Amino acid sequence: MRGRLAAGLLGFVAGVALLVWLRLPHRSPAEGSRAPAGPVGALSKEDSALSSLEAALAAERSAREALALEVAGLRSELGRLTAPLEAMSPPTPPSPGPTTAPDPGRDLVRAPTPFDEQALLDAGFDSREVERLRSQTESLELEQLYLRDRAIREGWAGTPRFAEEARNLDARGRALREELGDERYDWLLFASGRANRVVVQSVLESSPASEAGLRNGDAILSYGGSRLFDVSALREATAGGRSGESVAIDVARGEERLRVYVPRGPLGVRLEELRQRPSS
Repeated sequence: MRGRLAAGLLGFVAGVALLVWLRLPHRSPAEGSRAPAGPVGALSKEDSALSSLEAALAAERSAREALALEVAGLRSELGRLTAPLEAMSPPTPPSPGPTTAPDPGRDLVRAPTPFDEQALLDAGFDSREVERLRSQTESLELEQLYLRDRAIREGWAGTPRFAEEARNLDARGRALREELGDERYDWLLFASGRANRVVVQSVLESSPASEAGLRNGDAILSYGGSRLFDVSALREATAGGRSGESVAIDVARGEERLRVYVPRGPLGVRLEELRQRPSS
């Protein structure tokens, strides 16, 4: 009797133990070795930091591009101001090849020469005035050369400081033009070996210049009544005033002088600056 009771009790205990074991959660060996996951917020913080860094890099890139455009503009102004100095180097001999007959009535010279005092004397300038103008012109060109050299050497080329000093020198040149007047200033440019003509290289098809009858080789003397001696002055003139208004252009075509009319705005031409002996 006692044996049967003991066997039954042992069977009951075994059954309970089996039931408890079955209810317990179980993990595989791989799950047991897995490292606990980190905080959920850590990933979002890293994403936010990365986004901020990308935004900062984009802003820096935009700032560099804007600075590059500003430097390019200042270099363009520098080139215009110092072009006469660079042009004083000896001309490169032309390569051998077939020669063409000169264009009658034109005296365009691509390579400037040293200061030509005789040209001014022939144009009616007094000898003492010629000497003064030569001294002033060469002094101004030398100051432009020293300005560029100092700015490059000290690391402020292309800065607002350089632009300001270059404009001051340019203002002195404009004052000399106002003193002499356009016709005599034209002779001074020629005598000092500088370009004094804005010449049409080519005319774009269906452009305002083409409609007005401008041709390759035409020298644009004035635009809207303002005398021109360089390309930058023409570009400033076309961008001024009221867009589309009719503007008169005075043109030299060999010995012939023409006046044509165009709408204010881009002419649609390719231009170059050349040196030409003024008409007497």
